[in-house]
Amino acid sequence: ILPYLPKQCECCGLPLCEQAAPSDPEILRHQVLELPPQPIEIIEHQSHARTCLNCGHLTRAPLPADVKGSIVGPRLSAALSFWVAKGHMSRRFVIEMLNAIYKVPLSLGTLAACETEMAAALEKPYDAIKQAVRSASVVNIDETSWRCFQARPWVWVLATAKAVQYGIQATRGSCELKSLLDNVQARRSVGSDRFAAYHAVPLEYRQLCWAHLIRDFVRLVELKDGAEVLGQAGLDAAKAAFELWYTFKDGRIGRPELQALMQPIRDRLRAVLEQQQYDSPAHKARSLSKRILTHYQALWVFVERDGVEPTNNEAERMLRTMVQWRKNSYGCHSANGCAFAERVMSVIQTLRKQSKSIVDYLTAAVQAHRKALTAPDIIMTG
Repeated sequence: ILPYLPKQCECCGLPLCEQAAPSDPEILRHQVLELPPQPIEIIEHQSHARTCLNCGHLTRAPLPADVKGSIVGPRLSAALSFWVAKGHMSRRFVIEMLNAIYKVPLSLGTLAACETEMAAALEKPYDAIKQAVRSASVVNIDETSWRCFQARPWVWVLATAKAVQYGIQATRGSCELKSLLDNVQARRSVGSDRFAAYHAVPLEYRQLCWAHLIRDFVRLVELKDGAEVLGQAGLDAAKAAFELWYTFKDGRIGRPELQALMQPIRDRLRAVLEQQQYDSPAHKARSLSKRILTHYQALWVFVERDGVEPTNNEAERMLRTMVQWRKNSYGCHSANGCAFAERVMSVIQTLRKQSKSIVDYLTAAVQAHRKALTAPDIIMTG
């Protein structure tokens, strides 16, 4: 605290008292945030030894097991993982930043060791997230390409109301989906795009993304040559459906009213699709009509089932951070790197959903791992 006291009256020039009088106003405060010259604290643990005066035996006090295993403290290790994962920083930039700002000359090998340790510390929390996702009644799924040295795997994201799971898999096929969901035939609602891997999910539980459909309808309107008939009908249906959906979300109507008012919209769009699949002069309009009709029931699951959204935006938002990581840092270079990526990002996004402190949890997980204890619970109950 730096106090600034007036020395003399700016009107008459007489000296002023240092102590405030009861009639003086409150102090005006202006706080400035600043980075100290040495932001990181270095703690030296000293192991002393003593010689017994009786028998001459030398006894040395052992260092704590959770201390001597690493030169990086738990909170710094948590910060490093957070910067690399959620900050999408390259490892070399993290090392440069530590040296330039924090005056800490860490090596890339030390950073890699921190990531390996963090992956091991988050093994149990990651398993808890997987279990929470598999037991959820509604899950949104998406996938994108990933990089792992010379391989080209795929990273999947499964988002629920309480948890987010990332899984780096060899392909984007239905077999990978089945392994992630454990049982695709379970009575859970799945939000997705129209990719073929999701055809394994029963139509009555699969919600197709309306945001993707709207983009297709816009392209048909811009294509013209007869395709605009289907495009405009689809856009009109989407506008009417979303207006009703937001009315329902605001609590102005209940689900029975939503279902009743949505039925004419469903019937009109189906009629246009059935007519356009044969009569449209545009091949793309005919093809899209047939594809939509094949999965038409999956357009309206959000009308029938609680917790289902008409778009897959939740999964796409969760996937975007992995796309940024891939573009900025070029993915991973080993299986250990992939394990770190999927586990730390699953934990980070799950903590964000539950409004928990990310660095505090990662710190606690590393501390528990170094003491051979179980990491704190990550899934909120109730």
